[in-house]
Amino acid sequence: MTSFSPPVDIAAWLGCLTFCVWLFNGAAKAWFTLRGKPSPEEQAAATNGIASRVATIEHCIGACKHEQDRRLDELEAGQAMLRELITEENGKIYNRVNAAAETCSRISGELTSIKSTLEVLLVRTINGRK
Repeated sequence: MTSFSPPVDIAAWLGCLTFCVWLFNGAAKAWFTLRGKPSPEEQAAATNGIASRVATIEHCIGACKHEQDRRLDELEAGQAMLRELITEENGKIYNRVNAAAETCSRISGELTSIKSTLEVLLVRTINGRK
């Protein structure tokens, strides 16, 4: 008889193979943990979680769309009213500044005529004395 006993040797090799697989899985998990990458199970769970969150957000956006459109319409109407009000107030300011500029111009003209009249009177007075 030979020194080979099949059941014991096969069991030993299967034990060694199982240990190697177990060691590899442990090392792979440790490697993923050290590198900061999630395991495939964690990646699948995160992907499923993202899909459900995106679906929830899409549902919320769809439900809130009417309210958002209504608010945007109100904002646009308010902005249009503000633009009209600003234009109207600017027109009032422009008219007041124009009136003040016309008054200043008239006063300047009157002062110029008073100055020239005063010069003529002074010249006549000085020439009349001599």
